[in-house]
Amino acid sequence: MTIAVISIVLAILGITAALRSPATPPMISTAAEQKYCPSCGTVGTPQFRKSGSTVVEILLWLFVVVPGIVYSIWRASTKRWACPKCEASGMIPLDSPKAKTALHAK
Repeated sequence: MTIAVISIVLAILGITAALRSPATPPMISTAAEQKYCPSCGTVGTPQFRKSGSTVVEILLWLFVVVPGIVYSIWRASTKRWACPKCEASGMIPLDSPKAKTALHAK
């Protein structure tokens, strides 16, 4: 009985967290939106990513409900812009001094 109540409360919290999480902001792939990744040196348009794995999330929901809820809440709270190649956060504008120095060194 107690586990069922806890599972329901956590499910409600997970749903509300997912609903409150920001929608993916639009990013048009133009030359003005290109950024430099200091981690791998890629020049490209950042992509909106969530941490974790969708497969793991589905498996946790299928086999163990409470960890599935916790994992879903964590994934919903870790959305970020990331490098399309190495998925690192922190891409910087091409006109920043660090990006200019790195690109001129190539």
